[in-house]
Amino acid sequence: MFKFKNHYNDILVNNFISFNNDPDLNQGLIKKTVHESENWLEVDSSKTNLKINFLYSKPLLTAEDKNKSKSIIEKYTKLGQNIIWVMLSESKDKLSKDQFQELKLDYEVTYEAMIMKLSEAVIREFQVPAGYELKKLEPKYLNQFIDQIDDGFGKGVIDTTKYATILKMNNEQNICEPIFLYHDSKIVATGNIYFGSQACVIDDITVNSNYRGKGLASIILYELLSKARTFGCENLLLVATKDGLPIYKKMGFQKTGLNIEIYETRN
Repeated sequence: MFKFKNHYNDILVNNFISFNNDPDLNQGLIKKTVHESENWLEVDSSKTNLKINFLYSKPLLTAEDKNKSKSIIEKYTKLGQNIIWVMLSESKDKLSKDQFQELKLDYEVTYEAMIMKLSEAVIREFQVPAGYELKKLEPKYLNQFIDQIDDGFGKGVIDTTKYATILKMNNEQNICEPIFLYHDSKIVATGNIYFGSQACVIDDITVNSNYRGKGLASIILYELLSKARTFGCENLLLVATKDGLPIYKKMGFQKTGLNIEIYETRN
């Protein structure tokens, strides 16, 4: 629904919106509503157990925009639930990080979209360390996988009910391939790749807080690049944190110009 100058930003954002929540909409309990001529997308999860509500939009630049958004936010604060606002912008103008404090939204983090032609990827040989195993996600590992996702992103940020749905969808078509590193009978790093005709999207890169600094994220990334080549991907997309940018740049990723700013209420 959102349109950007860079077509690959369209692909990345549409993937993000499609798979940030359960694609099955939690058996109909999640409601998606488009507001104001498709400028905003509200994802109402208030009736689910997780209660992770999202609002996606381009920058709110006018007082009228903020006034319209206030009623949406108040709906969830009255319920005592949080809402995560995902701000999508190709603008180079830097907006104040406290611009939404009057709406009781606190700035959390900024992600930057990146792209790489797979033919130009800087890929080095890697070896899985002794005692570690690379595995493809199966139902028997689902709970451990979700625990690691929560460890990596923070509990209550990701709608983790989506992974069971994704595994079921994969039985009918090859949508994506979640993988993980296994060590000492537990999952210590994760990654995922969504397959597409124009680009593949890398997602869910996490490393357990007790295992960081061991190069495990790189092992996951290079394994995902291998899967992208097998699928026939020409372009790879991902979103990067400030800490992840240097790693991705060394691999050959370049910025697409899209910033994704996350704001969250505190209820």
